[in-house]
Amino acid sequence: MVFPAKAAPLTGAQSGNRLLDRLPLGERDDVLARCDVVDLVDGSVLYEAGDPLKYAYFPVNGSISVIRSIDGHKPFETENIGREGMLGAHLILDLYRAPHRALVQTPCSALRL
Repeated sequence: MVFPAKAAPLTGAQSGNRLLDRLPLGERDDVLARCDVVDLVDGSVLYEAGDPLKYAYFPVNGSISVIRSIDGHKPFETENIGREGMLGAHLILDLYRAPHRALVQTPCSALRL
């Protein structure tokens, strides 16, 4: 489950996500102005393989797992995304379907774009 967190001014300061914080200040402020702060509950599925992608998530603590399934095998984790990265990079490539399942591994707050 995804819950809106308390609104906080995001521009002009560190976001808590290392990927975003590496952007030049003006570009970071542009991205942060479009983000909502959300709380992600442990075990929540953000999307299933094939689902339409609506959001990119930038965790500021906790982690999100990307789970891949291959016929005849148990599902397995291929990525663990924490405050150093983002979930939803496929949107940059104009790919609007989730390639794999994504679920919240540990409860966290994230910036949702």
